[in-house]
Amino acid sequence: MAYPLVNTAITEIDTKYGGNRMSEKVLSESIYIRFRAILAISIVVSILTPFVLYYLKGISTWMYYWESLQTLVVLLLVLAFMQLYDLIIKYKLPKKYLKYYSKKRDTGNGVVYLAEIARYAARQNDSELYLQCTTEVGNIMLDELQNGRIQSTLTPFYSSVNSNECRLSNETKEALAIYTSIVCDSRIKDGWYRIDCSLINMFFSTSMPLLAGDRQIIWRTVQEAARNGNDEFVKQYWVYAVQYYSWFDSSRNYFGADCEKRRELEEEKEVFHKFHTALLGMLLYLDRKKCLTNLLYYSRTLPYSYPLCCNSLQSIFDEWKRFYVGGDIRSLMLQQQDFPLIGNDHGVDSEWFLLHVVERMLAIQILRLKGIDYNVEYREPLADIVEENEIEDKREVIALLERMKMTINEIYSNGLETILETHVYFTKEEVLDLIEKNIQRIKKNIKDKEENPSIDAQKFNAIWAMIHRAWNNADMDLGEHRGNVAYNTERYEREIRFDIPKEMVCVGYKQMKNDGFIDTLIGALVYSVKGVKAEAFKKINPVTTYRIEYQDLGLALERLRLSSEYVVLYNSINIDLYYECYKQYKGYIANTSSLRLINEALLIEQHDKDSKPYMLVLKRDDLPYLTIEKNGGNDYSDDDQRFLDTNIETIPTNIESLSQRYIKAIVGLHYPKDLRYVRIDIPFVMAEMDIDKIKPIDYLLS
Repeated sequence: MAYPLVNTAITEIDTKYGGNRMSEKVLSESIYIRFRAILAISIVVSILTPFVLYYLKGISTWMYYWESLQTLVVLLLVLAFMQLYDLIIKYKLPKKYLKYYSKKRDTGNGVVYLAEIARYAARQNDSELYLQCTTEVGNIMLDELQNGRIQSTLTPFYSSVNSNECRLSNETKEALAIYTSIVCDSRIKDGWYRIDCSLINMFFSTSMPLLAGDRQIIWRTVQEAARNGNDEFVKQYWVYAVQYYSWFDSSRNYFGADCEKRRELEEEKEVFHKFHTALLGMLLYLDRKKCLTNLLYYSRTLPYSYPLCCNSLQSIFDEWKRFYVGGDIRSLMLQQQDFPLIGNDHGVDSEWFLLHVVERMLAIQILRLKGIDYNVEYREPLADIVEENEIEDKREVIALLERMKMTINEIYSNGLETILETHVYFTKEEVLDLIEKNIQRIKKNIKDKEENPSIDAQKFNAIWAMIHRAWNNADMDLGEHRGNVAYNTERYEREIRFDIPKEMVCVGYKQMKNDGFIDTLIGALVYSVKGVKAEAFKKINPVTTYRIEYQDLGLALERLRLSSEYVVLYNSINIDLYYECYKQYKGYIANTSSLRLINEALLIEQHDKDSKPYMLVLKRDDLPYLTIEKNGGNDYSDDDQRFLDTNIETIPTNIESLSQRYIKAIVGLHYPKDLRYVRIDIPFVMAEMDIDKIKPIDYLLS
């Protein structure tokens, strides 16, 4: 009968804490589950009792047993009800729940429910209860940060490269979300609860590095606070962050670490600084101008220092470069996921891109440089930007500086310079002149390097070695001497002229990849050398020449009655199609070797637009072959070293050393004195054809 009242009491827990987590916790307790089970048994026994007593009339012993069973069930139900009542009281009275939690701590985490009670305490202005809960949550969180296992919390929008890892359990992250709701709850009248950063400060209280997931939690918490107008929380967080960054080297034993560890720590500091630059941009996006002013000029030391801001033109440029990441769209999108910007309408404002926000924030920090004094930490805030050595890098620097000028104009067009209020800052003309001075200085350096390039002798001399190595390794079938045929020998020089790109050898240029240049150069020489074979067929006229139509090509090959001792060379003909159609004729031989040979022999003629397609048929033993020679007169190169002549200097002197270079090969052409072959032309214009005049090749070349 009291069961509806039980449900009402549990529902009141929801009303008290402003959520259903606590009531769901009650429903999952073993006491409530046991109560439901005994209640079900009691209902069944109560329904069965009249029928059982009716059938047991006159059997006093069994009636006694049944009544005893019913009495036992009722007693158990009363006991379970009393335990449930006590459980509900514990959940409805937070202080009793804390005692209950301390007894059951070893059976579960319970951190989410502690956070719920902390939110209730903040709304009721119960500071003692709030501190008790927060202390317990803090202890759990600190233990997980120090001893927890790194777990990935990837979302569909994150790649494996950009994994969002964190040591906190899902329950603890849910508890932090509840504390974030306290920060954003305008119904909490006492501001002390809304600016409590103690849990966020836990991330800075360990010697463990901040992971991507940790930064995500901090980012979302600060963003929600700013969106809800809680500037005091943001400023309190900034105090903790500045303190952590200032003590980073000593707390992480930077000076006692080895080189590898130091690099890791420097990278961690760089990421931490970049994170807070993005955070300043987020505040600009949310229009928290007054808060921004306080953060930009917050200092905990004398003389003033602002470790989480960019305090020199060089540091601003370096930070700008980190965010711009070369304009790579994939990196920019991953960066956008690292620092999500949420609009005031609880949606992503697509017109505001992270890079745009950060660039405006960095431009504002340029304006404040005028009011920052020279000191040990920042040296000279307005010193010139240290440029890169390579010309291409210098051009990238100029492009970024031009982007700075454009953003400065946006700042003044939108009146954002007023964020600096009464502090000393540049006028628009002054800051543009400062950036333009750096641009002109770098442009002058580029011009000097381009007009007076200096040659790196080591790179220059390596060119010849790479060319010669590529020449020796080039795939080039020169052919070979066959049988006892008497050969004519002629010699040809094949020369390729070129200019060495200054990007390959001059100081000040990014090292250009040599593979493409060398391959193209050697490829041109190989192509020219292969064409020498075609000269043999220009020296000696064919035995006979036939004219046939293209579609009769297969029939012509059939009528020649070719055997394996003959080869077919062709120019500008798709012979593969006919080979597939007529390969059943055993006398027709158009194997890979012959196809490759004709490509080498007659390829050079394909440049002649007026050259007609044709075929040459000759004995395999009569194929011309080539040799690479040193100085002519049968002075052959070694088998593993092909001779190559060049005018590349071994000791370059000036820029003229790069122009009008050449590589030259001396090629020996060897072809039979009695070279006999049949030529088949395929004319473009229709005329009288000779398909019916074709005779067997043995007869023609006999």
